[in-house]
Parts: sequence; structure tokens; C-alpha cells
Amino acid sequence: MVKGLGVGGASIAALLTALSATGCEAITGLDKDYHLGGAGGATGGSGGASTTTSSGGSGGAGGAPGCVHATVPAAPNVADDGGSIEIVTAMHSIALDEKDLDVTLGLDMDGVCSCEDGEPQTCTQPAGDICDGPGGIDNAVGIIFATVYKLSSGLIHSGQISLAANNGEWTNLVRVTGYNGLPDDAKVQAMVYSTQGVNAGMAKPVWNGTDAWPVDDASLADGVNVDSAIIQSTEGYVANNVLVLRFATEAIHMRGPLFSMDLDLTDVVVSGELEPASGSYKLTNGVFGGKWALASAFPGLSSLRYAGGSKLCTDDTNYVGVKGALCGNADLRADGMDGLCDTLSFGANFTADPAQLGPVVPAAGPPADPCAIDKDPKTDTCN
Repeated sequence: MVKGLGVGGASIAALLTALSATGCEAITGLDKDYHLGGAGGATGGSGGASTTTSSGGSGGAGGAPGCVHATVPAAPNVADDGGSIEIVTAMHSIALDEKDLDVTLGLDMDGVCSCEDGEPQTCTQPAGDICDGPGGIDNAVGIIFATVYKLSSGLIHSGQISLAANNGEWTNLVRVTGYNGLPDDAKVQAMVYSTQGVNAGMAKPVWNGTDAWPVDDASLADGVNVDSAIIQSTEGYVANNVLVLRFATEAIHMRGPLFSMDLDLTDVVVSGELEPASGSYKLTNGVFGGKWALASAFPGLSSLRYAGGSKLCTDDTNYVGVKGALCGNADLRADGMDGLCDTLSFGANFTADPAQLGPVVPAAGPPADPCAIDKDPKTDTCN
């Protein structure tokens, strides 16, 4: 399957022209694709991902044999026997599906295999049909990253963003509690924290389980207690050593030397294979699926910085093209109903290594040198 390319690709070229002149060498990216296959095929597709606060979308129509939906393992058929093991991991690498226009990373977020076996789209897409990847993988954001990768001459890519995580400039911390240590566990809980890493005084991580990552106080409901994490899940489980977590929301604050941006996602599904490491566990073959509503994408543009700190305001000559790329590639609806698509699917692969929670610190403020209020993308819409 090939990603349908929405409008705005050519216009993004002008935005990224400055990057080609930086003289920076491209850093080797992550090439391995990780997939988790699930049931599907002749029966109806599974419903959209459910979360702690909302139900998933309706299931897709029954497809012809051959479409095996890319989803996470089902919960194990075992009793909840409790558990006392706590696991903390820090995302060490991320792959954003940017190397070409083939959808390969992510999950089936709407329960159908669009363009495969004649299955229809679940909402009306502004710039024409965007085909899913194998098994119905949804990753419209990958279209944008693939465009950025190509037009930046390979300078902005997963390897560069992963290197920044490796150096401690950004990551997501996931804390799992209530694990029984067995291949199957009917119920675990999880909390997610943001961190500034080395920018909050932490030493460069060594990734051996001893790194104590500072926790942003904005991640906590009370600003003090790590047990009060705002982003939590009580729907987690382990099936055949695969951890599965669902979150109503999750924020990813990607940071890199040539690119930084905040993505506020909803209906998030996270899965990865648990492997013993450094006296705890690491996550390998991780897969991430979520939804990036256009209403959140515009604030995301407000946080975007590229080529060493350049911002993108609505009066920038390149803004119209970037806006078109976002609006033209929407492939889902936030409410799961019929109508015009208003959400971008997001998919990625990742690895996460053992870590520790460090001290609670004040969260970083917004990016420096913001756009003028009347030129700030966060106030814009697709209309």
C-alpha cells in the first residue's frame, strides 16, 4: 500500500530550504519495521481503540479474507491475580515511518483496511482517499514526516530525533505498576510523565537502569506526588509477554537539533514486548497508535521549531502549504461518525529501556520567541 499524499507537499519545500544549507550530515535512522498482527479478515474489523474515558469507534465491515488487522494482542483469559512489580521505562528510540510513502508503522485505528479488499473509508477525506498500510495500518502523520524527510534532503528523520532521546534531551517516561512478572497478567496500571532530561540538570543518560529522569510538575495533578500523574491507564494487561496500554490522551514532546514539536494525542494504544534488563524490564518491538485532532495540530504548529529555532507563524510565506498538508491528510473522525475527517492518525515504533523517576521539577515554559497573538497558528483552523 502507498500513502495517499494530501495537498501542501510542494509548499513545504520552501519551509525546509534553509535546512539544506545547514551542512549537517544525516544521521542513520531506524530501519527495522515492527508489527503486531491481530485478528481480522472475513469477520468484521475490530472497533477503534478504546481508552480509559471513551469507547472505541464502531467496528469495520467484514473484509474479504486477506486483511489481517494490525492490532494488539487481546487480553489474556486469566484471572487477575494481582502483582507488586513496578517498571519504569524511558523511550530510547522512535521510528516515525518517514523513509518512503509506504505505510508500515502503527496500528489499525479505525477497524477497516481502506483501499484493501474494497473496504471503504470511514470518513470523507478532504484531498481524496488515503490508503491504509497492510492490515489497515493508519498513519497519516507519517505522510507529513515522509514529506519533511524528503524535502529536507534527509536531515529531519527518526534517527536524528532518536539521537536526541539517547542524549537525554527528551523522552516519555512510562511507569507500570501491579505486574505479576508472568507472561500473562490480566491487569496492570500505568502512568506517563514528561521530562526535560539533561535540560533540567540530569547527567547524560547511560541507559543501564540507573538514570533518574526529572519529572515535570505539569505531569502531576497536584504538582508534587508522582502517584498523581495526569495521564494514567487502568486498562493495561500483559499477553504472552506483550504489554498493552491504552490512554485517553498522551503528549509527545519531540526534541532534536533540527526539529522540535509537541503532539497532543488521543485514543492512544501502546504495546511492546517485555524483556528482562538491568534488574527490571525493557520494551522492544514497541508499536504506538493514536489520533492527532486537527484542533490540536494547530497548537502543535505553534510549538514547531526548525533549523535551529525558526518558528512558523501564519504570516510566513510557507504557512499556507504546511496548513494544507495537515488539513489535506486528515483520515479519521474524532467521534467515529460519518462526515468530513477531522483527525490525523499517528503511528510509530519505539524501544524503551529501564529507568528511574528522579525529582519533580518545574516544567519548561513554551518555546522562546513566540508568534504574535494574531499570527499564532494555535488560533487557526482548517475552515
